[in-house]
Amino acid sequence: MDTDVVFLEPVTLLHTNHAGHPKKTINIEFLTEAVSNSCQINLTELAKTLELHRNTLQLYMKGHGVAQKYSELTNSDLNILVGKFKKQSDSDIRYIISFLHRHGP
Repeated sequence: MDTDVVFLEPVTLLHTNHAGHPKKTINIEFLTEAVSNSCQINLTELAKTLELHRNTLQLYMKGHGVAQKYSELTNSDLNILVGKFKKQSDSDIRYIISFLHRHGP
């Protein structure tokens, strides 16, 4: 096994010697990268992967100043993209979201 490989533990358990489940601590660097614009991970899916409730994840993010970031898209850029979309399709909201991801900045 390669000794230079570092495995990041996204969640560590803290046993507090109190009744109930141990406290889960989320690695802030992992969380920041997971919700960054480049990863585009859905919070519900991230919570399931980390074995947390979605509300717990959101509270943890809020408490540590981690927020989902979206691309800087001006209103005029959005109007142009929506205009292109309307000319091409009469599909539903899922398609327009996918279209904006493909054509956005």
